[in-house]
Amino acid sequence: MATRTIANGGGNWNATGTWVEGAVPTAADDVVATSTSGALTINAAAACRSINLTNYVSTLTHNAAITLTIGTSTANGTTALVFPASGWTYTLGSVTTSAIAFSSTVASTTLTVDFGSQTTGNVSFSAATTSGHQLVNHGFTCGATATVTHTQGTFNTNGQTCSWGLFTTNNSNTRTLTLGASAITLTGTTGTVWDATTTTGLTFTAGTSSITLSGSGSTGTTATMNAGNLTYNSVTFAVTGSWQLATLSGSSPTFANLTVTGAANAGAILSLGTSITVNTALTLNGSNANSNRLLVKSTVVGTQQTITNNATTTTITNLDLQDIAGAGSASWNLSAITGNAGDCQGNSGITFTTARTLYWVGNSSNWGTANKWSLSSGGTANQSNPLAQDSLVFDSHSFSSTGQTVTCNMPRMGTNVDFTNVTNSPTLNVNVSSPFYTRLYGSLTLVSGMTCSATDGGLQFEGRSSNTLTTGGVNIAGVTAVNVNCPGGTLTVSGNLNVSSGGLNLSAGTLTFGSGSVTSPAFASGGTVTRVLNMGSGTWTLTSTGIVWNIPNTGNGLTVNANTSTLVVSNTSATLKTFDCGGYTYNILTVTGDNVQLSSGNATFNTINVDNAGLPTGLIVTSGSTQTITSGFTTNGSAGSLAILKSSTVGTSSTLTMASGTVSVDYMSIADSHAVGGAKWYAGPHSTNVLTLSGGTVSNNTGWVFEAPPNWTGGWGIPIQ
Repeated sequence: MATRTIANGGGNWNATGTWVEGAVPTAADDVVATSTSGALTINAAAACRSINLTNYVSTLTHNAAITLTIGTSTANGTTALVFPASGWTYTLGSVTTSAIAFSSTVASTTLTVDFGSQTTGNVSFSAATTSGHQLVNHGFTCGATATVTHTQGTFNTNGQTCSWGLFTTNNSNTRTLTLGASAITLTGTTGTVWDATTTTGLTFTAGTSSITLSGSGSTGTTATMNAGNLTYNSVTFAVTGSWQLATLSGSSPTFANLTVTGAANAGAILSLGTSITVNTALTLNGSNANSNRLLVKSTVVGTQQTITNNATTTTITNLDLQDIAGAGSASWNLSAITGNAGDCQGNSGITFTTARTLYWVGNSSNWGTANKWSLSSGGTANQSNPLAQDSLVFDSHSFSSTGQTVTCNMPRMGTNVDFTNVTNSPTLNVNVSSPFYTRLYGSLTLVSGMTCSATDGGLQFEGRSSNTLTTGGVNIAGVTAVNVNCPGGTLTVSGNLNVSSGGLNLSAGTLTFGSGSVTSPAFASGGTVTRVLNMGSGTWTLTSTGIVWNIPNTGNGLTVNANTSTLVVSNTSATLKTFDCGGYTYNILTVTGDNVQLSSGNATFNTINVDNAGLPTGLIVTSGSTQTITSGFTTNGSAGSLAILKSSTVGTSSTLTMASGTVSVDYMSIADSHAVGGAKWYAGPHSTNVLTLSGGTVSNNTGWVFEAPPNWTGGWGIPIQ
């Protein structure tokens, strides 16, 4: 144990000449400075027992990817770190990786930490279970993306003002977190900015502290507070920026005061991943009553979370709620709050503003503009913007001439939107920035002659009952996606559905088609919630590249009823098109596009039509998979224009199986295909048993007979029973 003094000439930490004593500090040494000490660079992993720069007036440079570890098994008094408040410079090579780790194993000792108003990178605190670290004098500020980590022992913020990017005490060690009267601001914009996920071993005392999430987020970023099961004093969500997205999760935490302040944009959302209790003051304020309302919702649509409000002071304005149960001693009658209360379904124990039927009389304008709506057809335009529970009608009085556009700039349209009797061929435009959706909580009726487009964002159906999408043959253009997220509900599509961009998604509920066709770049259905897809009798045409059919796993809550539908993969470009079949049963799959791969699962098809003759890559079946065919396998191959069938891995076969009958095709080039089952597989006399690739030719076919079937009388591709 010794003192190491920064020499007048300064230098690199790991150089002996940097230190007056001629020795580099070890973990047992105390680092000090004089008023004449020179500039010091922490250029390599460094350690000391304590560091006191009280008299320092030079520059301390902390290089990136370097950790300075402070602390050992013995203490030099009760001081771990002292930085001067002014007159010197602390320079970080990296906001995150220029790190300080306090790591003391001294028993029954509290070491003080004074950051001297300097901004640090990542900082961690670990001490013996009976010991700890306490902030003093000048607060504690780290970089906007830096993390403060509490690992073990006591961390006492001691009433100091703190500004951190992120904070975590997520472990099972014995530790005590004491906040006193500290005001803590978290500036992180994404990820878990307060992480108390695991509270095992943690003793938490909130005192009179306040915690504020205030990061300036960009579109799509989400700041999460995992509050564990702890009891807090005051917590404020005031995330700003182009979008406000925040999540409160944990295990039923309790707050004395909880404040959520909505940013002035359409994306002001607090998602609850847990039920919560508020005992003193609850404040939920949206920015305004029109397009910038605050939405408080459950993280999972259809899974209710409870807000137990026992507060003596409740302030709520411009608020929409979804999947929230109102409980506690405070009133949940929100019917007459400032800006009204929107019911986005799935709520209980809450009284909302009475639903209206509103008529648009505003010609071209924004949805969220006040006084564009009336209580009667052609009536006085004196109603505020729609709430989620309102039914909206567009008729002959809505647009005085052709070329008019109503732009839905609100993330929550209403319940039922009906254009049945509209005249003058208007345009419905969706304009809520991606990756967000304009949400509809009931039915949408479009009519022939009108236009449906999107400047930005997608269209999402979230009704919980039986609702319809009547397309009127209108192309839904420009949306990032059309999503069906209706837990416990059904959306039935009437007419032809044409989604010209993005794709069609099923996230929850039942999506039912009749005889209408579906044209979409892609279709996807992921997750684990209950979903049912009834495909109807129409033709589904998938027009894009990439994963054009994405339901990769059975047993994930999805039921597929193919009915008598036909699926067509149509894109002929060289880019791969993946049909993730997921082990489901389909009716007819017709492949007219090129480089199409059947992937992820052993599926069943009534019929597969390989109708991509002359295209260079053809139909690819994932090697090792087995695709079952119950009725037919056909091709449109012809002389000089062969259709290709191959496996995804050269030399490793995929399997086609059919229980009975005869498959008879011709003019195909087949490789790595294993044809089995009770059926007879005739490739025809003009098909090739090899496929020429860049590395040579490959065959590896079994079960295929490269000749015409016995008693063949003409007509390829028809199974002979």
